[in-house]
Amino acid sequence: MINLIDELRKIIDGLDEEILKILSKRRHLVKEIAKLKDELNIPIFDKKREEEILNNLSKKAKELGLDPDSISRIFSSIFQASRNNQQGKMKKPECDIKQIGLMGFGRFGRLIVNHLKDFEFHVFDSKKIEAKENNMVLSSLNEACSQDIVILAVPISEIESTLKKIKNLVKKDSVIIDVCSVKEHPVKLMKSILPKHVQILATHPMFGPDTASESLEGRKIVLCKVRIKEGMYCQIKKFLESKKLDIIETTPENHDREIAKSLALTQLIGRALNEMKLSALDIDTKGYRELMSIKDIAKNDTWQLFEDMNKFNRYSKEVRKKLASSLNIIEKKLKKNENSIPGNKRSIQ
Repeated sequence: MINLIDELRKIIDGLDEEILKILSKRRHLVKEIAKLKDELNIPIFDKKREEEILNNLSKKAKELGLDPDSISRIFSSIFQASRNNQQGKMKKPECDIKQIGLMGFGRFGRLIVNHLKDFEFHVFDSKKIEAKENNMVLSSLNEACSQDIVILAVPISEIESTLKKIKNLVKKDSVIIDVCSVKEHPVKLMKSILPKHVQILATHPMFGPDTASESLEGRKIVLCKVRIKEGMYCQIKKFLESKKLDIIETTPENHDREIAKSLALTQLIGRALNEMKLSALDIDTKGYRELMSIKDIAKNDTWQLFEDMNKFNRYSKEVRKKLASSLNIIEKKLKKNENSIPGNKRSIQ
């Protein structure tokens, strides 16, 4: 019996080696694709194609008696490694812009300056701040607005007043970039307030100081082309890809619809957990530890951010209603079940 186990293990070892050889061949093909993409100026990440491949692989996995979720996770890791490999093989993007104006120096503003060492940041903040990084210069409003790229790293509720302050100071063809966690509201304001001679790129970096303090690799950033020249857009996009960020291109409307669930809902749950005053337990589960992580992330973000992402996203209210309704339905089901136990007093009729 022991000999049979050893023989089977040898067969498995052989299969593992074959898998490694196939992955090596795949890696060489990825290198060739990276060269072609670089020459043709094609983005590395094609979300639609990747989703189609994963769906097809999951279906085939099911037909072969394999767990579709496990196969999807395995291939997602392979795809991520392929993207990283492609980014490493592509030429370093040429960027004529070396200086950036930064409006606001809160938690996210600090993160930007820390990670983008390629640039010198001219930082303006209405509050008193200190220049803690070598690549930042404390600047006047005029000086910050005179740069070719100006990033608005201010709270959502301050976007309108900030735009009114800078509208007559930004220069022709400069690129104004917002980093708000909602997109329809700031895009509408930028289009209506900023002069026609400036370019506009709406973004939402899907990370923050709590999730990307060490590296940007593998993090996501949403891009919404509002009013920007194709050459400048491609230059910015290639630079972000060189930082190993996953680019998601979408519309402001679609962004807000999805983010109302993926961010606003998560923040809502995290805030609720904080109100419950939950803490780490000795007798816990993986799920509980993940809830604690959500609680801590929500706690570290400001109340203003949470309030703004609900106030300025027209889809957030409906998501909150659905959560409250779902919790109410579950509570009623539990009460009904409790009342079916002999000796329990009926609490609902």
